[in-house]
Amino acid sequence: MNAQISYLLNDYIALGAGEFFSPSNVFVERFEPQWINKLPDRPIGVYHDVLPNISVGAQIRGGFPIGPTRADYAFYVSNGPTLNTFDARTAGTLDFNSYTDNNDNKAVGGRVGFLPIPGVEVGYGFETSKPGFQGTSFSRVQALVQSVDLEITRDSDLLKGRINLFAQYAWARVDHAVYDPDGSLGFGPLPLTAKRDGGYAELAYRPTKLEIDFLRNLELIFRWDHLSGAPSGLGDPSETRWTIGLDYWLSPSTVIKAAYEWDKPNGERNRNAMLLQTAMGF
Repeated sequence: MNAQISYLLNDYIALGAGEFFSPSNVFVERFEPQWINKLPDRPIGVYHDVLPNISVGAQIRGGFPIGPTRADYAFYVSNGPTLNTFDARTAGTLDFNSYTDNNDNKAVGGRVGFLPIPGVEVGYGFETSKPGFQGTSFSRVQALVQSVDLEITRDSDLLKGRINLFAQYAWARVDHAVYDPDGSLGFGPLPLTAKRDGGYAELAYRPTKLEIDFLRNLELIFRWDHLSGAPSGLGDPSETRWTIGLDYWLSPSTVIKAAYEWDKPNGERNRNAMLLQTAMGF
């Protein structure tokens, strides 16, 4: 549950402060709630040290027309992430739990979206920060995360239904640093320019134009998602998943979901699974 206060300055600008879903990660802003997310689990590529999900700080956001098109924006300042330095498995990754500030630096981020035609939006998000603890050799290390996203919604008379395409890909980069430089933690010295990336693409079809109620309430979903391995090479391997799902909508905010997921971490045993979930929004 996020706690924030907002003030609508005018039709194009809104101000906010507190705890909020990070605007640089469009998935958590728009699709995070389980009754909106079309599959029982979340895509791995837009979490796991690659993109922030919750930010604590202040933001400005809004939207405006550009002739027949439209743009929206959101920019924020937050406590920012913490650089993981004490474990070989997570060295160089970012902890986005920003409830406390580990230094005097603030993260700056945002997202800009462009809607060239109705039902189509492309976006770019970013966050830049200095995530190292103050007074350490990591205090000047710079981190940059970036994300591109695409959303398409179309009603098709030919297919007698609605098609949704959601896609997002993100990159995280942390400047070169030496982890455990004196070897006291048992894995160093480990020189590393930490990079990690991940994303997903999801296609959904719901036959909303059919005459049979039962069929109109069904929705078929297919998703690919991917996350690269831990930057140190000593942690989690790269992982790719393929998921197919079938939803039944009892109401616009109540859904029963079933899905099967093929999960293949590199060099490890498969983690294939059957997933079931019921979700309701209020």
